[in-house]
Amino acid sequence: TAAIMIWLGILIDGIPESFVLGILSNGTDNSSLLTFVIGVFLANFPEAMSSSGTMKACGVKTVTILAMWGTIFVGTGFGAALGALTFPPGSGEKRSSILIQAGIEGLCGGAMLTMIANTALPEAFE
Repeated sequence: TAAIMIWLGILIDGIPESFVLGILSNGTDNSSLLTFVIGVFLANFPEAMSSSGTMKACGVKTVTILAMWGTIFVGTGFGAALGALTFPPGSGEKRSSILIQAGIEGLCGGAMLTMIANTALPEAFE
């Protein structure tokens, strides 16, 4: 169903987002980190709520829904830790690190746009 596809899209999008979160926790000021966290929350929360509501209406058990979102929660934590370990403070000064970080951030934005275009927009038109 569309609800599962939205969850899967958020899962796929959460991988680069969590990596960027870890990178930002090491390399920038707190305002950039806070802005990114708020942006990710505002982008994902409505999708998560509508997806969960649709899953519940289709008969998916509450425990299963919580387990699904729990995997994203734990996975995001691991991704942020991996991002922070891969790009320690000061690594943003190397050209190769800057290019890799830009690629990860681009992947992050592209994953979100793809998920919205493939699942959220068709649902909005129905």
